[in-house]
Amino acid sequence: MASASSSAESRLQRQRRRQLLEAARSRYQLLSYQEKGALVDELVELSGYHRKSVLRGLHQGEDFGFAASDR
Repeated sequence: MASASSSAESRLQRQRRRQLLEAARSRYQLLSYQEKGALVDELVELSGYHRKSVLRGLHQGEDFGFAASDR
């Protein structure tokens, strides 16, 4: 039972991370260079993704899949 629960939690965490990046994407485009850096730092801290993964997610949009990096 515990593995089914942890699997559901993992899926939920991935959804939250994706929602976090989607919400930040439009804001990111409007920011200055220095503000973008601060936002990326914040997203790295909140999501647990590497900085490059966050940047790819912000630039590539919905097509970008994070499933492989969640392992």
